[in-house]
Amino acid sequence: MWKLVSPLVERRSGAGAASLNSYVYAIGGYNGDTQLNSVERYHPASDTWTVISPLIHKRSALSATVLCGKLYVVGGYDGDGFLNTLEEYVPEEDRWKLVTSMNLGRSGAGIAVGWKPAL
Repeated sequence: MWKLVSPLVERRSGAGAASLNSYVYAIGGYNGDTQLNSVERYHPASDTWTVISPLIHKRSALSATVLCGKLYVVGGYDGDGFLNTLEEYVPEEDRWKLVTSMNLGRSGAGIAVGWKPAL
């Protein structure tokens, strides 16, 4: 059954979304005027959104995923062109850092992680 929860702090379309450590993240997007670098974290138990550290680059139509306890965003559109950058969020430090980039910029691409833990 669907349930209505608290609204985001900032309206956004074309945002990335991912779940990490029992939180839901709304990342970047477009607010009708500009691309965003803001990030919000939803806590289901308290039904609240909290603004956390912003992305390094503003972007909409980005891809987001989680791997090994970190959140990743890649590609998107910054208002001028397609991005090739990959940013990693380290939740323990509440900070984003740039990691290796793609060869070409992409926007609106899907992303998935297939990972098999070591036995």
